[in-house]
Amino acid sequence: MTRINFGIAALEIFGHLLILEESAYGIHMTRRLKDSALRLVGKAANEVDKDRFEKAFENLAKAEKIAEKVKDPEISYHILVLKGFAKYKMGDLEETLEFFREGLKISSELFSGEPENEDYQRFIKNSIGGIAEGLSDLEDSEEAEEYINRIKGMLDEVVRTFEGLLNTQPENPEFLEKFLEVIDHLELCFEIGKLTEDLIPLLEKKIGLVERLLGSESKTDTSELLCGLDDSVMTVGRVGSEDGYFEEIIRCYEQAMKLYEKILEKDPGNSDALQYLSYTWSYLGNLQIILDDEDKVLEYYKKSVDILENALKDYPENYPLSMVLANMYRILGNVYSEIGETPEAEEKARANYSRSRGIFLELLDKYPEFWDIDEHFAMFFDELAGEFSELGDLEASEACYKDEIQVYEKLKENKGELEGSTYEFLVSNIYRKLGDLFGSECEK
Repeated sequence: MTRINFGIAALEIFGHLLILEESAYGIHMTRRLKDSALRLVGKAANEVDKDRFEKAFENLAKAEKIAEKVKDPEISYHILVLKGFAKYKMGDLEETLEFFREGLKISSELFSGEPENEDYQRFIKNSIGGIAEGLSDLEDSEEAEEYINRIKGMLDEVVRTFEGLLNTQPENPEFLEKFLEVIDHLELCFEIGKLTEDLIPLLEKKIGLVERLLGSESKTDTSELLCGLDDSVMTVGRVGSEDGYFEEIIRCYEQAMKLYEKILEKDPGNSDALQYLSYTWSYLGNLQIILDDEDKVLEYYKKSVDILENALKDYPENYPLSMVLANMYRILGNVYSEIGETPEAEEKARANYSRSRGIFLELLDKYPEFWDIDEHFAMFFDELAGEFSELGDLEASEACYKDEIQVYEKLKENKGELEGSTYEFLVSNIYRKLGDLFGSECEK
C-alpha cells in the first residue's frame, strides 16, 4: 500500500498555486487580493521548505484573512494542507491530522460538486494521502482508529463520487488512475483504522480498476500496476485472515488469479502475471495453514511452484521467473519444515532447500553479471544456511555460508561496492556463524 511522498505532494500543491494565478476569480475576489493571497502562500511554502516555520505561519495567517474575506474554498484548502505539511515536518502529528481533516472536508465538497475537475481529484488524493502518512507515524493505535471513524463518512462519499464519475465515463484512463491512487491511500487508512470490513470490498474495487485500466488506453506501466495490486492482495489477505474473514479473502484471491489468468491468455510469457499468479497461490496456501488443512497447504504451494516450472519450460531464459522459483522452493521447504518433524517432512524440506540453492547457483553461473547487482544473493544464502542448520544439515549450511562469502568477495572485487572495513565486518560475521554452527555440534 502506497505511502504518500510529502515532498512530491507539496510540489504538486505549490505548482498548482501558480496555475491558480491564471484562473477566473473576478466574481469572488479582486485581482489584487487574489495575487496577495497567492503570494503569501507561495512565500509560506518556501519557508516551510527551509524549516522556517514561524515565518511560514505568519504568512499563512495573513493569507487566511484574505481567504476568509473572499470566501474562496480553493485558497482555504491550500492554506490548510500547507499547514498540515508544516506540522508534519515539525513532528506535531495531532495538528497535522487536524489540518488534513479540514482540508479533506473542503476538497470533498469541491470534488462532490465537480468530480470531473482534475484539480479537485488531486486535492482529494493529497488530503487522504496526507492523512494516511500522518496516521502511519501515529503511535497511539486507539487514537488512529478514533480519527478514522470520525472521517469515515467523508471517505465513503469520496468513493461514491468516484464510482459515479466512472459510471458516466467508465473507460476514462485518467479517472481510473486517479481513483486507483486514492484507493492506495484509503487502504492504508482503513488498515490503520482496523476497518477490515471496508478494506476487503476496497480491494475488490481495486482489482476491477486494474483490469479496466489494462483494457484502456492508459499509459500506466503494467508492471507497476500489477506490483501495486499484489502488494494490496498480500496485505489485505494477511489482515483479513487475522480477523477471520476467510471466505472473503479467498474470494479476493480468486478474483486476482482470474485477472492474472486473463493477462496470460493474451500474453502467455508475461513475467509479472506469472509471478503474481504464483504468489497468490502461495497466499492461498498460507491461509490454509491458519485453517489447519495440511493437504491444501501443500497442494496450493505446489501449484505455486508448478506455475513457474511450466512457464520456464517455454521461456527458459526468463531469469526473473527463475529467481522467483528459487525463492518459492525455499518457501515450500519452510512449509514442510513447519508442518511436522517426521523424517519424511524433513527430507522434503531439505530437498526443496537444495533445489532453491541449486537454481540460484545456476543463475550466478549463467549470468555472471548478477554477482554485481547487490547484496540480495548474500542475504538469500544466509537465510538458507539458517534453514539448513535448523534441519541439522551442517554440511549444507556451511556450503550456503561459503556461497554468501563468495557474493561479498565478488561485490568487493568487481564494483568496489563494499569498502574494506564493511567487507571485513560482513565476512567475519559469517565466520562467526560458522564457528557457532560447528561449536554447537561439538558440544552435543
